[in-house]
Amino acid sequence: MKRPLTTETTDNQVAAQPGTALTESPAVPPLNPLPINTAPGEKNISSLVGSLIKKPILSFGIGIGIGLATVLMQLFSGHSNSSNLVSRVDYERIQPGMTQTQVEATLPLGIEVSRSEESTQLVWENPDGSKVEAEFQNGILTSKAQSGLK
Repeated sequence: MKRPLTTETTDNQVAAQPGTALTESPAVPPLNPLPINTAPGEKNISSLVGSLIKKPILSFGIGIGIGLATVLMQLFSGHSNSSNLVSRVDYERIQPGMTQTQVEATLPLGIEVSRSEESTQLVWENPDGSKVEAEFQNGILTSKAQSGLK
């Protein structure tokens, strides 16, 4: 765009030679106010923003991993079904001499009905009334019984 000859200039104009019009200079990008090279131990804004983005993503990834591990543990825990029901197959898997930890890993969550210094009795009862009873002496399965299991 041609403008009349003037000797005054603005920030975006270059002084014209006599007989020519003033032209606007190309836009110059502003200087970056933050230094690219920071002192050791200091963080620039891009690294701060990056760390703010990475933390939620990392937390999300950890949450997904824990959830997946929980599902896999339930699938491969040895229960014959995914519900909290105890079955005849579950009952037959437990044998005298197993530890209480092994029995509890084989059967769904049971209820402790009595405990003394040396013995513990657990019961696993289904909604239909069928159940498994187990007695442990010093943490070892010594007897088991079932009623009504299918």
